[in-house]
Amino acid sequence: MIRGVTPESIDLLTKGRNIPSMHFPAWVDNNIFVTEKKLNQSKRKNIIFVGNIIPRKGVLFLLESFKEFSLNNSTSSFLLIGDTPNEEYFNECKEYIESYGLKDRIEFLGKIDQSEISTLMNKSKVLVLASSYEGLPRVLIEAGLCSLPSLAPNIDGIAAPFGKDGGTAVYNLNNSYEFLSNLNKLYNNDKYYSELVIKAYELSNKLSGKYTFANNWLELIKRVMR
Repeated sequence: MIRGVTPESIDLLTKGRNIPSMHFPAWVDNNIFVTEKKLNQSKRKNIIFVGNIIPRKGVLFLLESFKEFSLNNSTSSFLLIGDTPNEEYFNECKEYIESYGLKDRIEFLGKIDQSEISTLMNKSKVLVLASSYEGLPRVLIEAGLCSLPSLAPNIDGIAAPFGKDGGTAVYNLNNSYEFLSNLNKLYNNDKYYSELVIKAYELSNKLSGKYTFANNWLELIKRVMR
């Protein structure tokens, strides 16, 4: 039994070996991360990031990209949620924001509880990631359960299933042009955005929706009892 990685990663471990496997996605509290009944897509404006403020998460890249995006978008803010274990990197991020006069457009909210994250996801336009490595990002599942599309790098753990099966627009890692092209499309193409909203929810519900984990355990028991 392997949890929190993609099925493709499991295939690499079991290839050429007669080892049965069972894939469990990362656990997500689907009682907290839900789509609000009165969700109004037209009022969704802000960009959101959820994760530790560390180099591996590519936060500086996101700040630099938002600076460019903000030149032609005066209404959206960038909200960053997460712990700051790397004080030097966090200070570097804050200095960048101050040096370009973005203090009114970018806000670090720190570590907040999951119910607050869910509320902000329902009110935000898009979740953005810039990680150089991920397993199976739980935050993408959480965003999808809130009907929030994502924009993330085309790396293992994200390309499939999130980029492949929908709900997440992908770009080549650290490619600012591709990132901004995708971000502008999410903001300017309502049909495309609505399609990603639906696909994000459907995929997350399939991975971690109601009864998903109970059904996975039942399937595991059946396999063991054979």
